[in-house]
This record gives sequence, structure tokens and C-alpha cells, in this order.
Amino acid sequence: MSATTTATAEPAHSTPSGAAAPLPHVTIRPARSGDLLAIAHLWAAAFMDDSLVGETVHPHRAEYPHDVYLGSLWSLRPKYWDYRCVLDIAVISAQQVDKYVDRHCAGVVRAGNDVPDVLSREDREAVNDVAKVTTGSGDVVVGLAQWTRYGDGEGVRKRLPGWWDPRNLMLPLTTKAMALHERIWPNRASDPAQRDIFSRSLPHWIHLFADPARAECWNLATCAVHPCFQGQGIGRKLVAVGKARADAERVCAVLTSSQGKDGFYQKGCGFEEQFGDMCAGEGNPMGILRGRGGLMYWYWPEGVKTPSTRETRAEGPSGDVPDEVQEEVAQGAPIIA
Repeated sequence: MSATTTATAEPAHSTPSGAAAPLPHVTIRPARSGDLLAIAHLWAAAFMDDSLVGETVHPHRAEYPHDVYLGSLWSLRPKYWDYRCVLDIAVISAQQVDKYVDRHCAGVVRAGNDVPDVLSREDREAVNDVAKVTTGSGDVVVGLAQWTRYGDGEGVRKRLPGWWDPRNLMLPLTTKAMALHERIWPNRASDPAQRDIFSRSLPHWIHLFADPARAECWNLATCAVHPCFQGQGIGRKLVAVGKARADAERVCAVLTSSQGKDGFYQKGCGFEEQFGDMCAGEGNPMGILRGRGGLMYWYWPEGVKTPSTRETRAEGPSGDVPDEVQEEVAQGAPIIA
């Protein structure tokens, strides 16, 4: 998750038994349109057991494990055309995979939190199948970071598309196309009543962005590493690329940790300030997950003044947050279904 995120990177466990040796050079690059199907399958494999994405939003994943990726695909395609959104992916060459990992991840039984595995071994191996995250160009997508830029500073203005830019047309068209796709091929693994849980929780923590220094930021909405390739430092590399953007623009970065990942982000990735809880507040629909993730962590570039937390309570009613900021945060929602 994240104050606009669903950040889940690699869990703190050792390299899967299917891995034969440390990975070769991993390339971090911007996603291309031809990568999106592979990214959707990566997301499904990485988040299948997540307390928010798996347990809450996809409670029927045991019956329909191969539907879970659909929710990601519907979100990814519009986000690809959104000028505020950046999709970074980590890739290795398909020719190198067999040297380093069992393509079906037979040694990886499950991918996340301490809950019973709801999938059969056959379904788990099918979901983790490396062939599903292999693109037509021969790259194997092993990691994803979805970043969204909030604010209206110079860093945002530089990203604004010109009138001639195809993104102006493709974003609304793709959004409508994915809505139609959803009606024709519904995600049977999901609970429709929970798919908007993020937007319903927003009034309980949007006040954290009332301070202009926090409203002008990069948000790590989603970070995921394929189960077959976790424990190899890929998550840290993806986070570092986004932090470099924040450094260059002299703005902060924010994320919301999922269960068991607080130490990874705070100590391992430099998001040292813990301020805010996405699951806090009376009546917050995300409250069902409190204690299992939801803490917000902030990264401040060296020399950038950290705002006082005294004037902005970590919990409480919404402050005076401009409508445009609320809209940006809502549009930068993590991929959860």
C-alpha cells in the first residue's frame, strides 16, 4: 500500500530453493506497452498472498487463481498513458533464466505473509510460471515499481504532455476499453464490494498531504518482485531509481508498507520517517488490516527540510487539503484489483 500506495517488495527471506545462483545483471528500464501483460502476471504472483490484494480484495483466488492478473491489467493499461505515472521494471534475459531458477518455481510454495496457502501446488506453480512474465522481446520481467508524481511543481510541469501528445487521447480511450474488458471478462477472484476500498479510505488519511512539502512528492504506489527472484536485491534497485528522481527534483517520496515490510523500506531503502497510518481512523474501511501493514514512510533528500509533524496529526479528520491534491492522490491509487 501507500498513502497512496500498495508497496510490497521482496520479503526478507532467503533465495528460493529453485534458484541455483545469484542473478546476472538486472536491468531497470521504463515499461513498454508490450510488457504490460507480463507485468500483470508478475503482479498477480507477487501479491497473491498479500493481506490487502490477496486476502481482502481477492478472497476467491483459490477457486479462480488465474483471474487475479486481470485486475492488474485493467489498471496498468490506463496508467501506462498517464503522464504522472512511471512504471519501472526490472528485467533479465530469457536465455539466462534456466541457469538461475526453475521456470515453474517448484521450490517456491508460496510468496508472502504467514497465512495458509489457499492455492494447490499445481495452481501455485502455474501462477509463478516464468513463461507468463516473459515478453515478446525476450525479456523476463522480475520486478515492478509504480510511481506517481503529485503536485504542480517544476518536476510535474516538465512531464506535462503537449496538445499533440497521443497520451491525451490514449488515456481516456484505454480507460473506457478496460471498463468494457472488465464487463466481458470479469475477475471472478475478486470481491466487487472491496475493490474500491482504497478510495473509500482516502478521507481518513488525505489530511497528511495538507502540508505543501508532502503534497509535492513521488509516491511509490506499487513495488513487487516475482516470487522466483526474491531475496536478490531487486526491490532495492527499483526503489533506488525512484528515489533518484525525488533527489533530482528536491521533493520527498512516500510509500505505505505492507505486512512485514516496514524494516525493508525504513532501514533497507532509506524511508526513515514513519508518519501516518493508512488503516487508522474510526470507520476507516482499511481498519480491518490495521496491524498488518498500512504504515506510511517518507524519504527526504539530503538538504530538504522535513516539515513538522506537530501541525499535521497522524490521525484525525481531514485537514484543508486542496481538491486537486485529493484528486491526484485518488488517481495515483495502487493497483489492487
